[in-house]
Amino acid sequence: MKEKIEAAAQEIHVQDILQSHSIDDGLEAVLFLLKDNRIGYALVKDDEIHHVLWTDTNQTYDQYQHHVILLGKKEDPAHTRLTATIIRPLDQPKYYRTVELGEGEYYLASFEIPEEDGQVRFGEDGWRFK
Repeated sequence: MKEKIEAAAQEIHVQDILQSHSIDDGLEAVLFLLKDNRIGYALVKDDEIHHVLWTDTNQTYDQYQHHVILLGKKEDPAHTRLTATIIRPLDQPKYYRTVELGEGEYYLASFEIPEEDGQVRFGEDGWRFK
């Protein structure tokens, strides 16, 4: 899997696959650690890479169709939940979403949003770990 992700991105060198998360209908998100300690994820379906993203920050999000993917390094490995403020289109109120993070130092989580919301973004008050 490391070689396929590297080949798809062509600019990165994967050190380790940290975890994976089933998203929808055979689509899987794969969280990876780069050799320079950055993190990223790839969307894989039927052993084909559909999308790759990596970041210089400790946490980020991405949107693929009507799925939001959250990934990062936990502030404290004991944290098991993350609450994020999601800002929807201007005519709709923002709302909060809590996701389970599981165990370990890194997290990868996803959730669906209504298709009519289109592109969402996260509020400046950020993410709260628990």
